[in-house]
Amino acid sequence: MSSKVKTRRIALGAMLTSLSVVLMYLGTVIEVLDLTCCACASLITVFAVIEFSRKYAYGVYAATLILSSLVVPNKFEVAAYAFIALYSILKSVIERKKTGLSRIIKLAYFNIVLVLALVVAKYLLLTPDLGLLSVISFAVLGNIAFVLFDIALTSLITLYVFKLRTRFKLDKYLSKMR
Repeated sequence: MSSKVKTRRIALGAMLTSLSVVLMYLGTVIEVLDLTCCACASLITVFAVIEFSRKYAYGVYAATLILSSLVVPNKFEVAAYAFIALYSILKSVIERKKTGLSRIIKLAYFNIVLVLALVVAKYLLLTPDLGLLSVISFAVLGNIAFVLFDIALTSLITLYVFKLRTRFKLDKYLSKMR
């Protein structure tokens, strides 16, 4: 890979990272959209996986996470980004498995993250005890929301790969950076 290509890739990585951080900060400004902006920022890591590699996407992810931790005042949004964007990167690996197994792995990932979040909330943030019914309701609704997010993410990836990529001629431009 020539130094010109490396320079372009680094510059594009910096632009993707800055766009992600701006989206994360926007979620703080418009508080109702915090998780929406977080999910949109995670789409940028999906773009990096599709166009370059998981390794490149991990770089964008790490840089966004570090800069967001410093800039974004809403740390809940940063924590949510950490898990949502990581899932967005791991999705390509998980979906190489058989359909049934990949669904189990996806739900296991979400439920592990959910348990970690509840443990952190209870023991580190010292939130009041939610009660068993609330935790079960939260888990069921969270799993439903996660499945819907996964379906939407798959649809957006399909839209990008088969429609937007060719319409905006991104494949032609980005092929110079591979």
